[in-house]
Amino acid sequence: MEGLCVYGSRTEKRGGTREKEVLAGRSRAPGRTTAQLLVDRDDSFFFDHTLDHVPGILVVAGLADLVREESKGLRPDRRVKLSLDFHRFCGLDDDITLAVSPLPSGAESEAGWELRAEIGPDVACSGTAVLHQKSSMRFLPAAPVPTGDSLPAAGLAHRTRPENCLIATAWWHDDRLLARAQRPPLDHLLWDRPLEQLIEAARQFATLIGHAGYEKPIDSKFILRTLEADLPLTPPPGDVYLEWTRRPVNGRAFDLTMRLYRPTGDGFDEEVGSANFDTLIVNPRQYQTIRFREHRARERAL
Repeated sequence: MEGLCVYGSRTEKRGGTREKEVLAGRSRAPGRTTAQLLVDRDDSFFFDHTLDHVPGILVVAGLADLVREESKGLRPDRRVKLSLDFHRFCGLDDDITLAVSPLPSGAESEAGWELRAEIGPDVACSGTAVLHQKSSMRFLPAAPVPTGDSLPAAGLAHRTRPENCLIATAWWHDDRLLARAQRPPLDHLLWDRPLEQLIEAARQFATLIGHAGYEKPIDSKFILRTLEADLPLTPPPGDVYLEWTRRPVNGRAFDLTMRLYRPTGDGFDEEVGSANFDTLIVNPRQYQTIRFREHRARERAL
């Protein structure tokens, strides 16, 4: 399915915050809603630093916007189980169509959708989003509090602009790497997107883990292959923290599974959710080889 990819986006002020469209050309057909992904290369968040492809978080934000539109009227205290597979890079000049289709309701879910990012006949990303209600509150003994100096979170998370770093502080306690997430500034694109805030904080923490936990060089490239998350649509009150426990490397696989929690102040933590990123971590030369081979494969397919 081809369409016109518009470079640029509409920005409005609403209640003192910035509301920015990442979708255009919405279209509804029986069993399927589509929209074109807007790619603004001058956007200071999505293109915090120079990229040769569309960032995955922009694709996630566009799909989340479509799901929000489809789920209007559902209670905001629900959770979403998000599962996405990234099959190929989305190029900066690609016409990217996002699509959602309803899934049959299950016994434990209220609504669900099949998600796709399409570039012509190719599927760049596919997966599902399922809304559900948390069955019960889960509490665990409180995690260790920060001691000593914080790790340089912004640099380890590959954030050039301070306002785009959603990790306030990060520290080690034995084999546990912990971090406190922070909300972006009031005029930030993600301010009105709480789900994407949690996903982006977790993604930045995964990048930090690659360097601090697996000692990968700072110029390493992170290629996201799969995202799995179970998160609330509306974050809980107070600060959200993230925790990862050191695990051995299994070949080229890096375990970036983390939990998100909220301290209750009485010696326990309330579980907020979880996230896992299946990520290929490569050096710049390996990255260029991967991109070259992908480009050649596309040329041969024409």
